[in-house]
Amino acid sequence: MRKTVIGTLLAMCALSALIFVLNEVALENYFYWKFWWYDIMMHGLVGLVLGAGAAWFLERTGYINGMSKKKIIFTSLVTVLIVGVAWEIIEYTNGVFAEEANIVRDTVADIIMDSLGGILGAATLARIFKKEENIITAPLI
Repeated sequence: MRKTVIGTLLAMCALSALIFVLNEVALENYFYWKFWWYDIMMHGLVGLVLGAGAAWFLERTGYINGMSKKKIIFTSLVTVLIVGVAWEIIEYTNGVFAEEANIVRDTVADIIMDSLGGILGAATLARIFKKEENIITAPLI
């Protein structure tokens, strides 16, 4: 049980570090502007980490007890959507879209990818946690 909790946390941290490196490389080399798919990929990866992180948080705090997999995924998806929409607002207010021809299409694609990544991350962890129904008894540290 404890291995699952620590392994999950380590995997999320490793993926977060990868996202950080990919973002830094992209900003240095203008990948977001050179490759149309780069922003979409990054939103999917961030959604994956946020969805998994939300499910992990639900599990660690005990809220997951008695929840169905669908409810875990839905709750994680709502979390991902809140963060994703907030991020799009931040991009808009900071002028990231100043030269973007189709702001609506870009925003919708970003939120869809956030959502798909979030569903995948939450579904994966929900499946793991539901297999180990009593995982909450493991200490956090």
